[in-house]
Amino acid sequence: MKKLIALIVVAVGFGSFGCGDTSDDTSNDQPNISKAEARAQGGKGDHGIDFCEWMGWYDDGICDDFCLNPDPDCA
Repeated sequence: MKKLIALIVVAVGFGSFGCGDTSDDTSNDQPNISKAEARAQGGKGDHGIDFCEWMGWYDDGICDDFCLNPDPDCA
């Protein structure tokens, strides 16, 4: 029984070993993109990522008519 408990403790500890802070991991981040490039791609990236949301272009003081959702800056 002690060996089973020790095995579970080791397995749980090992399983959480790789789950630490991943804030420095940028492998899944969408790359920066210019507004011209976003417009050419219809405002969306891979898997439907909304470039205007990703880059903070909604309500930034500039009307971006290519955004997937209505931009509050456009009258």
